[in-house]
Amino acid sequence: MAADLKNLWAKHFEKITVAVAAAVFIAALVIFVGMRKDQNAVRTQVVRLVENIRKEQGNASLDKILTPQEKEELHIGQPALKVEDFAKELNGLPSPWDTKKDFVEGSLEIKAPVVKVVTVSAPQVQPVTDVRAVAGRATTAESVPSPVYTIKVDKGGILSDVVWAGVVGRFDLTQQREAYLAAKNHIGDGILVSRVELQRREFKPDGTWSDWQAVTPALASAAATKWPKLPAKATDKAMARVWHDAVKSMQADIRHMPFYKLVPGSIDKESQLVENVFGKETGTGTEQPDLTPPKPVETPATPAGETPAATAAPAPSETPPAAPGKEVSPWAEIKAAPTKGAEKGPAKGPAAGTGEAVSVPAGKEALTTVWAFDASVDPGKTYQYQMRVAVVNPAYSSELIQDEKTRWALEFTGPWSQPTREVSIPSLVQFFFIGTFQDRGTFQDKANLALHRWILGQWVSATSIQANLGIQFSTKVRKKITIPGVPTPMEVEVDMSPQVLLGDVLKNFPYRPEGNARPTNTNILVFADSKGRLGTRIEWEDRKASANFILNHPPGGGTGPTTTKPPEKPVEPPKPRPPVKPPVLPRPPIR
Repeated sequence: MAADLKNLWAKHFEKITVAVAAAVFIAALVIFVGMRKDQNAVRTQVVRLVENIRKEQGNASLDKILTPQEKEELHIGQPALKVEDFAKELNGLPSPWDTKKDFVEGSLEIKAPVVKVVTVSAPQVQPVTDVRAVAGRATTAESVPSPVYTIKVDKGGILSDVVWAGVVGRFDLTQQREAYLAAKNHIGDGILVSRVELQRREFKPDGTWSDWQAVTPALASAAATKWPKLPAKATDKAMARVWHDAVKSMQADIRHMPFYKLVPGSIDKESQLVENVFGKETGTGTEQPDLTPPKPVETPATPAGETPAATAAPAPSETPPAAPGKEVSPWAEIKAAPTKGAEKGPAKGPAAGTGEAVSVPAGKEALTTVWAFDASVDPGKTYQYQMRVAVVNPAYSSELIQDEKTRWALEFTGPWSQPTREVSIPSLVQFFFIGTFQDRGTFQDKANLALHRWILGQWVSATSIQANLGIQFSTKVRKKITIPGVPTPMEVEVDMSPQVLLGDVLKNFPYRPEGNARPTNTNILVFADSKGRLGTRIEWEDRKASANFILNHPPGGGTGPTTTKPPEKPVEPPKPRPPVKPPVLPRPPIR
């Protein structure tokens, strides 16, 4: 039997081996297919769960996911941690273990460093006080935007007559220094005035004032060419530095704005310039308060056994501390763009007109005057003025300023001052009513006027001009006048119009002059001026006034005599001719 099995195995070995291998392969295939199907199902389920979790996390915010305790531990949505709180938490931690001991001895005390943060703000700009105004008229050879008269002279020159209102006020530098220190502003460069502004209002015919209007101050052409101009962008540090240096070097001109250069001898005797009226109290225009606090007084050594004498406590330094690692003045951080002449460097030492700090004794009040001229006024009108100044921002671009608008402001503007008193601009034409007569052709009454016109620094007179009633009177005459800078007189056409409307004449009005016991009969002219206001002129008074005006303002006499004392024999004004009565014609016969 065994021999038979052995022979069978030897004979069918290959077939049996192939059959067994096939059976194993089929069994493995069945197992593999079954296991793979189960894994795919698990994998699909896991992927679905992960996607659901992601969707839930995407839709939910961090506030909804975290618990309040987790938020507090992670310090989410909590107020900023202060230095004091940080020190408390740090001190609350257990001290490090000492490996040599088996117990903790005390706790580790850590003192929080004292960090003093100095924040600066915009200083309060002081108002201009004690504002006063003057007026005048003169002639200039400069080009002006609104002249009242111009004439061409030899070599292409032009002379212009101008009228003006000059305004001057006081600016308290000591109070401004205190405002800087209160705002923790560094004032190492001093108090720099960057602008002087004017606004005015006009007195109207109905007795009220107009609204305030901004005024562009007049400026001499030489100063206008170098006047500091604000950068197009306030954040341009290089151009800001150029502007800052120009403002600092032109303090005298900015505070005392230069007026047009006037022709010598052309200023009318009734005219006033600010520097002539207030010259003694204007200063140089570069005054500065005491910028450095007084040094503490050194206490002398006291011998043994003696009681030290009582001394005053030294004044604390008012200069605010600088931020760590920062310059005291932000202007020092700005590097100026290269400008013409910059390689020469700044002049050493304070000089007049440079705007450098001028030391004032401690405790002394420092005041400066500021002024400006308005040359856009109309002759004969009445105005009031207000004034204010702007100062350079001493903390420009400083990182200690939280407000971005304040940080990048180049200057700060102060409030408007109180209004000045009324100032009347002198008229160019003076007229006087000196008589009446009747026209021969129309038999209408006319007024006889004496006219005086200021032109090119002198008065031109027309002593007898006929004027119709009921219309606006105007007239022009040709006169030979003296032109400044021209050797021979020139004949020019002069507008003598007084800008009035002649209404009517009241004849033989009983008028009692001051000091007379009895009334005298005289004529009265009723007129309306350029403002629409009614006025009257009395012939008896105007005859004397016209004669005195000629004495004080001789034609062609420039600014006129320096004295008003009348001569021994006063000049009698020309008497008007008596009106010619029309002849009485016989009545035509009745038919």
